[in-house]
Formats: sequence, structure tokens, C-alpha cells
Amino acid sequence: MKIKELRINNYLGIENIIINPTEKGASIEGDNKKGKSSILNAITQAITNTNPRTKIVRHEGDSAKIYVEMDTGLEISRAYTADGKKKVSIEQNGMRPTTPETYLKQVLGTRAITIDPFALIMKPGKENELAETILSLLPVDVTKENVMEWFSGNVPFIDYKQHGLKVLKDLEGFFYAARTGLNRELEAYKSELAITIKKLPKNYDPAEWEDVKLSDMFEVVQTAIKHNLAIEQAEKIVRTEPTEIQNIAHAYESSRFVITTEQAESKKEIEEQIETLKFQLKTREAELDLIDKNTAKLMKETHGKQHKEIDDVKAGTEKQKEFLETAVEMDVEELRKEAFHTEKMKILIEPAKRVFSLETKIKELKADVGNAKAKIKIAREKPMELLRKMKLPVSNLSIGDTGEVLINDLPIDNQSDSELIELLCDVEIAKTSDIAFVCVDRWESLGEALQKIVQKKFTDADIQLFYTKVTAGELSVNDIE
Repeated sequence: MKIKELRINNYLGIENIIINPTEKGASIEGDNKKGKSSILNAITQAITNTNPRTKIVRHEGDSAKIYVEMDTGLEISRAYTADGKKKVSIEQNGMRPTTPETYLKQVLGTRAITIDPFALIMKPGKENELAETILSLLPVDVTKENVMEWFSGNVPFIDYKQHGLKVLKDLEGFFYAARTGLNRELEAYKSELAITIKKLPKNYDPAEWEDVKLSDMFEVVQTAIKHNLAIEQAEKIVRTEPTEIQNIAHAYESSRFVITTEQAESKKEIEEQIETLKFQLKTREAELDLIDKNTAKLMKETHGKQHKEIDDVKAGTEKQKEFLETAVEMDVEELRKEAFHTEKMKILIEPAKRVFSLETKIKELKADVGNAKAKIKIAREKPMELLRKMKLPVSNLSIGDTGEVLINDLPIDNQSDSELIELLCDVEIAKTSDIAFVCVDRWESLGEALQKIVQKKFTDADIQLFYTKVTAGELSVNDIE
């Protein structure tokens, strides 16, 4: 689809102009600021309704107008007012679509081609930009279903409407960031594990101590203490038996002495009273007899109690002797050490369990890191896999092993300016579909040799060429031979 007629009124640097280009196109010539670029802008805006400039109305009292007629009968009319209002009219062989912009996009797409080849060959890093342009021509689509299949059901939240190569680049970035986060988490767990392991004795097994009851162990310690005290008490009883018996004997000797002394005094008193108290003689004699009897009785009782207490002491001593014959003194200190060791080991149960938990988590994270690495590898290798299946838009193009764009098996930055210009033309030709025209700015910057290459490329591809060229004088539009 080529341009048959172009009319521009009150638009940017153009007051009023009508252009009827040939099949090959037209050269737009003139001095600087004469409206050459305005014509290219008008073509672009007519097709896409986009314009890089904010003010397009030349004289604010009237509307800016663009009219384009294609060789297929398609007519596009656009009008813009100074206050921002715009109007579009689309007609195709007498028929007017109800949604002009939608219809226009369906018929023409969204590309009106305006290129500046001189700017490209002079721009630093041009090889990267041109490579991206070439790759963008390849119909690589990556869907959520593809990602689910390639990455085992993992579908990150990214824009899947982008070009497939950009989707894969975003996927690579997503999994790279995920791997970085996993590695950071893995190092934190490793650090915690090392610190925790330092707290534990060598070959510590928490299961060995988990069911041990400290209360039972300390109860054994208390029992041992009581047992040893019993031994000590028994030894003391056996050891002090003679002294105890001697003390009992001395106590009863004292009692008998007191009895004898007291009774003698009483008897003396009575005997003294006998002389003066004859009339009480019988009574007193009876009393004397009773005293004698009581004395004998008391003496007998004291002897009996003495022997009983001695027998009790001997019996107790014999019992302790029997206990000592079988009792062995227990090592309380060793039992206490064992109980405290057990207490210490039980305190370490939770850190030991944490070690197991950390080791499990580290193992899981290592697996996740490996999984992320595998997905990064897929995301990096998948573009090459997809590109190798694609038919490249230019015959002498190829894709290197690391994804770089090659021309005649050489990188873009190894190409001469003429080779780059040819490549750029081939790319633009590949980009055109129903739109069979291209606009080239700064034509004079290419030089005569490159101009011939560009013109021949587009002529051979039957693409209409519009170019701007700085010359002395007013604006003029000329046919391309």
C-alpha cells in the first residue's frame, strides 16, 4: 500500500502543500526550517495519530489538516485544533467504518516507518540497538502455558504480553533474584547452624537425654545422702555404746546414793523421835517397816529399769551392727555430678533439635537454589532454542551460540557502514507489511555511495521512499527517478 496523494494544511512548518509522489516516492528538499521534517511527521501522524511535538497547529485560528490517499482507495483525513480537539475520517472505496482508528490499525498496523540511518551508524552502542531491532522482528511468543511447562508449573507474575525474548529475560531476572534471596537465606541458616553446633558436645544425641527425668536423678542423690547419714548414725551408736552404758550406770548410782542418803536421814529422824514419841511407836515402827519395803521395791525397780535401758541400747546397737554388715557407703559426689551432667545435657536438647531443623532447612534451600539455577539456565538457553527454530527476516543473518546477532557469521560491530545500512534497509523492509513506504530523514548525511544502496534496496523491494535533504532555497518536493 503506497501513498498516492498527500495534502497538508496549517501543520507545523507547512502552510499548504499537495504532494503526488511517484511509485518510487519523493525527495523533500530545502533549507533548514523550511518544513521538510513536518512532511515526514504528517505522514506518520496520519497513519498512527502520534506525533512527538506538542504544538502542531501553525496558525491557531484555523485547524491543522492532513489528508492521505493510498493507491488502494483508502483515504485518511485528520484535523486538529489549537485547543487539542481532533477529528478523523476514514473512507475505503466510498465506505466509512464506524470505528476509524480501530479500522486503520487493522488495515495498516501501527508502524509508519521514519528512520535516520546516519544517526544509527554514528550512535555508540549501535550494534546492541540494531540487534534488539532485528530480534524484535522475530515472532517469538512466550505464554503462561509455555512457562508452566518449561519451569515445572512455576509461573511468575510478569507481563506475558511482551515480546517472547523480553519475557524470557524477565523470567531470567525473576529466577536470578529468587536464587539470590535463597542464597542469602541459606547463608543465614548456615551461620546459625555453625553457632548452634559449637554449643553442643561432640556426638551429642538429644534422644539419649530427652526422656531422662532430672527429678528422679536428684531423688536418687537425696536417697544416697540419707543412706550415708544412716550409716554414719549407726557407726556412732555402735561406737558410743560403752559410754552410753557407763552413763546409764552412773545415773543410776547417783539415784541409789540419793535414795540411801534420803532414807538414812529419814530413819535417823524417826529414831530420834522414838524416844520422845513412844505413844507413836507402833505407828512409827509400821512406817519404818513400810519404808524398808518401799526402799527394797524402789531399789528393785531402779535395777530393773537400768537393765531394761541397757538391754534396749544393746538391742539398738545390734540392729545397727547388722545394718553396717551389709551397708556400703554411696558416692554422693559422683551421683551429684551425674545429675548435673544430665541437667546440662537436657538443656542442650532444644539446640540439638534446632541443628536438625537447620540442617533440614539448609538441605531444602540448597535444593531450591539448585532448582533456581536450573530455571535460570532454562531462561538463558530457551531464547537460543526458540531463535534457532525461527526463520530470520534477512537471509545473511544468524544467531550465535551465545545469542548474539551475526551478519555473514560476523558480529554487528564488525560490519562496515555500508553493510550496516544494507542491514538496516533489509530490517525495515522486513518490518513493512501492507505499508509499502518508508521515510528517511537526513538523506544528505549518508553520502552518495550509501544513498545509492538505500535507494536500490527500497526500489528493488517495491517500497515507496520519502526522504528529506538539506539544500539551498525554499521547500520543494521532487520525484525520485
